Amino acid sequence: MLYKKINFSLLTAMLVIIVLTCLHAYVAPLVGEETRYATVAWRMFLEHNWFIPQIGGSAYLHKTPLLFWFLNLGWWINVNWPWQVIFPIIFALLTVYYTQKLAEALFPYKPNTFSLAPLILAAIPFFINNLGLLRFDMMLTLFNIMACYYLTRATSSRSQYWAFVLANGLGLLAKGPVIYIFTIPEVLLFCVYFSSRPFHDAIKLLGGVALSAGAFIFWWGPIIYAGKSYLIHKMLFEQVVARATGSQGVVKPFWDYAPLLPCIFLPWILFTPFLRAGSNFEERENDKKSVRFLIQVFVVCLIIFSLIKTKESRYILPTIPLIAIFIAYRLDKMTRMFRHQRYSMSTFLMGILLCCSAITVFILLNYFYQKIHIFYAAYFPNSASYILFFVGLMMMVGARLSVKTQVTFLIWVSICVSATIDLSATYAISKTQDLNPAVKFINGLLVKNIPIVSRETEVFDMQFSGRWPTWILFIKDEKGINAWALAHPNGWIITSEKKTDINQAYAGFVGGCFEQSYQHLRSILKICPVSSLLVVPQNEVNIT
Repeated sequence: MLYKKINFSLLTAMLVIIVLTCLHAYVAPLVGEETRYATVAWRMFLEHNWFIPQIGGSAYLHKTPLLFWFLNLGWWINVNWPWQVIFPIIFALLTVYYTQKLAEALFPYKPNTFSLAPLILAAIPFFINNLGLLRFDMMLTLFNIMACYYLTRATSSRSQYWAFVLANGLGLLAKGPVIYIFTIPEVLLFCVYFSSRPFHDAIKLLGGVALSAGAFIFWWGPIIYAGKSYLIHKMLFEQVVARATGSQGVVKPFWDYAPLLPCIFLPWILFTPFLRAGSNFEERENDKKSVRFLIQVFVVCLIIFSLIKTKESRYILPTIPLIAIFIAYRLDKMTRMFRHQRYSMSTFLMGILLCCSAITVFILLNYFYQKIHIFYAAYFPNSASYILFFVGLMMMVGARLSVKTQVTFLIWVSICVSATIDLSATYAISKTQDLNPAVKFINGLLVKNIPIVSRETEVFDMQFSGRWPTWILFIKDEKGINAWALAHPNGWIITSEKKTDINQAYAGFVGGCFEQSYQHLRSILKICPVSSLLVVPQNEVNIT
């Protein structure tokens, strides 16, 4: 009996997520925005300032504090554990678990659907691309899928109703009011399709959404008590409203999400049996309603985010579990419709396409790099070409298998190909944003009690990596830097220089200064001595 109750698809999906997240952490430690978030949490831990996140001595109002609180909880348990890796794993695992629970709630008579959904989610390229990142989007995805699951039971159980409210409140603390862009369409569409009293249940559930806003009181209360209510106004109107209207950030066109859609539905949009699983197959009425619910929630959220002028691709990540459930249902229907079919021309053609792509990538990386000067290509391992070619051959062979076996095969193809491309690209990007060489050099100066001042905000991103107990002095204006230099003739100054003619990441001493390429090679971070009498041997070191 225990054997029958075990969902091996769920366990396999969880194992895949753990392996891929650990590989991501090994290939690319914290870089870019992740270092800033870890630094904000680290300062919160050192200063015990739980309600006003800070960076560089100023309030950091760009993000809500739940991720910082989780990291502080982990450091309170054991400060030496890599919680910046553990928590993204936990968020992803719980997301996969609740995806399976929601699929079971929507399709209770389709065991293959809710059994397959976790593995489908773990195989979606866009989901794999967001694994292992110390950001707020996976956490928001978890709380949204939790809210959607408890929504299916909220009208019939008081405890499930309060669980729905709690999930929304946690989502609010995870990334702000954006959680309501997902929750409100889910509530309204759920009442339309599944409620016997749509208006009554909509009022009740929207009331729960309104109650979840009380989670902000838990955060804002101490801020108001401390007499800093102006920070709340600044966060709401200078961050949320400014980003939505395009007055802050990079404005993007309405159709910016269009190129992303293939990354969500690959490889299934190229799989002929999947596309042919039409509506002429007999379905339960409840299943039809569930399919409409999943698709319409995704479309509504996609349209809303498309209207936001400073959108990012990761904003629609919370809708990906819903798409995974839809794909799982359609694959289940497909395997029942074509269970006797043993040949798929689309699978065979996909195999040929992958083989050709592998050969093309290999040629570009090894023969044309010096001509086209694609920086990322220099770090894209040749093993990616070999794996793509091998997978293409296997798909050509797998086209002779049954449709059900082909589905299993394509799932693993998607996982292998997506993980290979993601890890390769992550490795390349990390080389342009890895500040660890500079951190190690600054640590050496701090150990010797050498005074340091910075003119660049990048120094704030280094604090967690260096585990520095205090902020490095930051002075922006020229007069202040000159005054500090006169007072500290043996000190060092951190500055940067814009430079676009570099094709290789490096770190080392150049002309007496420690230099490191940073931010996709658009700038050079420099750490220079104030005194020109300080002699430093010239020894440029390549870090690639």
